[in-house]
Amino acid sequence: SGIACQITNSTLHLLDVDVHGSGIDWSDGGALIAENAQVSISDSRFSDNIAANGGVIVASAGSALEIERSSFAANATSYGDGGAFYLDDTELVVRESAFADHSASNGGVLIASGQSSIEITDSQFSDNLATYGNGGTLHVSDQSTLTLDSCEFEREEAGSAGGALYAQDLQITITDSTFTDCFTGWD
Repeated sequence: SGIACQITNSTLHLLDVDVHGSGIDWSDGGALIAENAQVSISDSRFSDNIAANGGVIVASAGSALEIERSSFAANATSYGDGGAFYLDDTELVVRESAFADHSASNGGVLIASGQSSIEITDSQFSDNLATYGNGGTLHVSDQSTLTLDSCEFEREEAGSAGGALYAQDLQITITDSTFTDCFTGWD
């Protein structure tokens, strides 16, 4: 397998797409690498993808990702961060999507830094793991912003801190969301 797509200074629309088993365990971005790109994903499925960082997507340099009604399952990093997403200076909007069974060293589903903006609405997270580090589901830092609205987190685990969420040096808003059976190796 290899990386499904790499785009720079471009726009990409994915509608009703399946990406399964993509990636290389020693390279970043199992399915997609986006630099200064606009990406929209709807009604799609991503499963069993792997990378060194960002099991599904690595996005940077002012990229914008919009994801709706999509599912992400069993994506992972071989030894790095962000089981599904590795973001730096990126805007991510997620609506009505599900994330299950991801693993990474930090940020079981997502790691974001570099003044990224993350907004997640009406989405479910279950059984995600940060194997050694922080943020069983989300690891967000470095003057980024995080907004969670009507989200459910169940059975999220981190080896160190933040069973569901690890946040450092950022602005967070959480409304109408639930966290059930989320824990760390320290619990």
